[in-house]
Amino acid sequence: MSSKFSDAMGRLFDFQATAELLQYDFVQQALISGAILGLLAGVIGPLIISRQMAFSVHGTSELSLTGAAAALLVGVSVGIGAVVGAVVAAILFGLLGTRARERDSVIGVVMAFGSASPCCCCGHTTGAPALRSHC
Repeated sequence: MSSKFSDAMGRLFDFQATAELLQYDFVQQALISGAILGLLAGVIGPLIISRQMAFSVHGTSELSLTGAAAALLVGVSVGIGAVVGAVVAAILFGLLGTRARERDSVIGVVMAFGSASPCCCCGHTTGAPALRSHC
């Protein structure tokens, strides 16, 4: 019984395959990025919840996608466009949603705009047929 268990565990946890995957640069970068994001989320998460702004995180991600699609359309780095879109979302939320009850309405409008805009941007690109197929 013990040999069957050890054989099954050996097939389940193949550390040789894991060691081979860790040789790749993109796997190492993904692990480092995941660790950094986990630490940042642990610090920022309670702050977002205590300020009752969890809905704004979703709205920010929607406008970040809009910024990335616009950057693809213009020919700029997609990462830079995503950051610009997120900053624009933060500015809009800060300026338009001064009261707590207004904030959710502003975020809802921004989310509707942020959901539709990437499809409009990607529909006009010439170098991204895979993106245009989703819109």
